[in-house]
Amino acid sequence: MTDHWSRERFARGQSLILPCVAEGAPLSGVLDSLLRLIESLVPGMQCSVLLVTDDSRHLVTLSAPSLPPEYSRAVDGIPIGPLAGSCGTAAFLRQPVIAYDIAIDPRWEVSRDVALTHGLRACWSTPIFGQTGDVLGTFAVYHREPHAPTESEIALVSEATGLAQIALEKWKSEQTLAQSEERYRTLVSATAQVVWVWTGAADGRVVAPLSTWQAFTGATDEELIVGGWLRAVHPDDRVATQTAWVRALATHTAYEIEHRIRRADGEWRTMTGHAVPIFAADGSVKEWVGAHTDVTRQRLLESKVAQAQKLESLSVLAGGIAHDFNNLLVGILANAGLALMEVAPDSPARESLAAIESAAGRAADLVRQLLAYSGRGTLDVQTVDLCALVREMANLLASAITRSASVTIDCAEDVPPIRADETQMRQVVMNLITNAAESLDAAGGLIRVSVGTATADGEMSPGRCVFLEVADSGSGMDSATQARIFEPFFTTKFTGRGLGLAAVQGIIRAHAGAIRIRSAPGEGTVFRIVLPMDPTPDTSPRKSKRSPPARADFRGKGTVLVADDEDLVRSTAKRLIERAGFTVLLARNGREAIDLYDAHADEIAVVLLDLTMPVLGGDAAVGELFLRTPRPRVILTSGFTEDEALPRVIGKDVAGFLQKPYHAGELLAAISRCVESR
Repeated sequence: MTDHWSRERFARGQSLILPCVAEGAPLSGVLDSLLRLIESLVPGMQCSVLLVTDDSRHLVTLSAPSLPPEYSRAVDGIPIGPLAGSCGTAAFLRQPVIAYDIAIDPRWEVSRDVALTHGLRACWSTPIFGQTGDVLGTFAVYHREPHAPTESEIALVSEATGLAQIALEKWKSEQTLAQSEERYRTLVSATAQVVWVWTGAADGRVVAPLSTWQAFTGATDEELIVGGWLRAVHPDDRVATQTAWVRALATHTAYEIEHRIRRADGEWRTMTGHAVPIFAADGSVKEWVGAHTDVTRQRLLESKVAQAQKLESLSVLAGGIAHDFNNLLVGILANAGLALMEVAPDSPARESLAAIESAAGRAADLVRQLLAYSGRGTLDVQTVDLCALVREMANLLASAITRSASVTIDCAEDVPPIRADETQMRQVVMNLITNAAESLDAAGGLIRVSVGTATADGEMSPGRCVFLEVADSGSGMDSATQARIFEPFFTTKFTGRGLGLAAVQGIIRAHAGAIRIRSAPGEGTVFRIVLPMDPTPDTSPRKSKRSPPARADFRGKGTVLVADDEDLVRSTAKRLIERAGFTVLLARNGREAIDLYDAHADEIAVVLLDLTMPVLGGDAAVGELFLRTPRPRVILTSGFTEDEALPRVIGKDVAGFLQKPYHAGELLAAISRCVESR
């Protein structure tokens, strides 16, 4: 290119093309402008630029403004190889390939007819290399007559190839960046993370294009300026968040914090935030990259697991206390009964003894509440009309609650019965209405009790169910209070005085039901109990599980073996049984009981055997005793319920069962039945 004018025209054209490349103009338009410039400088030239595909095996047309469109379509996607025309061979050999006459050049054998059909006789192709040495594509020059390039043309194509390289490199970089960003967004979406970049600029903006903070929180550009991003953080968490952020900025160290973030739809989500500083060459912080992970579901599950573990621990504790307390009550009740038998009818002590027995009975009720809370209460299951029970309990409680409280009953029509322990259901209704009344202030308020049917959900089996709902207009509860209301002896009114809602939860759990709460400060509280329907109503008369009292004149003979690990239980039982005319042998565990039975088998009429003892428990001792001949008659005793205790000796035909605490008359009645049925 010795013509100065031509160089000047090329320089002017280049000055127009390069800004388009820098501004990111479409690649096809940039290359069309470049090829038309070259074709205008050397008449007769027809140029094209082909791109190497991602698999490095083919070439596709990027620009060929003057070539016949049919020809461009025919060669689009040509393979790269040693006999693939000028362009395919140049890309394969990584060097220029000149076909002076396509009609006789062996490298055009495959596509010769296509070129000649469209009047193309010469083709010169030069590889376009990237900065890493890879072949990006080819720059081709065609002539319609056999032609060898001149030095001027070689220089021009060299300049044009350099411009094409710049355009292709820029386009490739943009493509790679776009693909990387797309993979990044896909990864972020798949990991459910919120990612942001902070440039450290004076306005403190959380910046795009890689930030997903705005999409998650719905924040505008204006809201992200000068700490505005804190508006998406829960008000109660903002101070801790800002403190952690300022400390990280001051120390140039990564930080981690957990806080609540408001989503664009207004829902608060619990997020863990991590931020890492990116340093510049001079050691200053260039930017911060942060990610927030949504851990709401994880924290909810952890809370449920912790609550379940807490309730399970309390249940175990309640069951253990009930077991030990029952043994003490056996001594109190039995001794009180024994004393009442021994004192004269007109004795001044009789009133005190009756008071002791009554107090012990109330203590036994507390034990039954403990067992109910632990899920091991006695269930005397029968068909219960919940609507009738609620109306009856509401009338009975009307005088016990504040007169300023208005109680309304709303029972739906045709509510089916449930299978439940009526006594325990009464306790549930009593506790819920009393709890609602205590939540009202001195001015009173409303208590609404509703019974109806609903569809079971959550932990209950699917299907229709019966619900009991007690709603009040009281002060309501915050989340912290709601988290503790089922703890034994917890109250917000005064010093804890009972199991209350803890017993309610245990009873409902024992009935395979569920309990729900809706409450907020100043908005009252709604307790909703859900219970399974009774699939097979039973209208037969109910029989009491308590033993009938023994005849006052009951006397027996023979020996009774009493096995219990509690001294008080053994000594009290011994006095009662001896008073009825029996001889008594005492054992502290199942092993001692077996040894005593083997030594006195002919004398022993009845074995009174506690279920839970050290060394050898009653369940194991029964199995060994029943191998003896004659087989003893065993009365099993336990602080647990009959339904829970007897399956532990399944297959063993025990003569009777006494649940602790029992009265003196119940013990003697059980022994009486054993003796008289021999």
